[in-house]
Amino acid sequence: MRHFLNTSDLTRIEIGTVLALAKQRPEALGWPLADYGVAMIFEKPSNRTRQSMEMAVVQLGGHPVFTRGEEVGFDVRESVEDITQILAGYHAILAARVLDHAVLKRMAATDSVPVVNMLSDYSHPLQSLADVLTMREEFGSLKGRTVAWVGDYNNVARSLSEACALEGAHVRLGCPLGYGASDDELSRIRSLGAATVEQTTTPHDAMQNSVSSPATVPSNPFNRERSSADATTWAQPGGVRTTTIGSLYSTSATHSDITRRNCSRGAIRSGSKSGIA
Repeated sequence: MRHFLNTSDLTRIEIGTVLALAKQRPEALGWPLADYGVAMIFEKPSNRTRQSMEMAVVQLGGHPVFTRGEEVGFDVRESVEDITQILAGYHAILAARVLDHAVLKRMAATDSVPVVNMLSDYSHPLQSLADVLTMREEFGSLKGRTVAWVGDYNNVARSLSEACALEGAHVRLGCPLGYGASDDELSRIRSLGAATVEQTTTPHDAMQNSVSSPATVPSNPFNRERSSADATTWAQPGGVRTTTIGSLYSTSATHSDITRRNCSRGAIRSGSKSGIA
């Protein structure tokens, strides 16, 4: 059984298939989730993720069931494994937005039904697919292009780096000292097929020749535990101006473009990762 916990769970070919499906209108995909339920567990709330995921499931013919984290109580009311197996009796897919990535791994280990990561402290794969789809629509193929991330190397940065590496892009990370990727992590990203992977503590260096101008950065590029003064000082040496990739969403791809279209009829029924969203 296939699950989608990290962007790197997909191959380069599978990401291409997913993004090709995402460009189609929902009606062209038929009703791959007809008569199926999709449980969506939000241990960590999100307005955008709930709205886009629920509409995605509906547009694919399925029935989404929103569940708050306290309603299931992972390892409080029942074990992660028991909760997963109970929900699998009702639903064809389990999607979870969790505080600890280990919860998703334990859910997937039961091999009951496909598990989808809507966000964890380790990764945010759906976000990375939406980002790459957006950049493809704005700039064309990412192969050989440079994609820059400015900010802490967090869950979103990890997933975006994986996606861009699988696309064959040059990955540049501009991270504050002490908040970057480890050497082992940089090597792992290179192994996924990135043209090159570089990390710097200088935003200007990371943004040079990147696919967007002034830069591709996260919507909240700094750890909330760090002071706003520290963030402002680091982000604007020499007058660096940054923008969020989210600004592209208003005219291009959104989470729902990925989540409602990733599930092709054949992919869902064969258990292909490219069909799990």
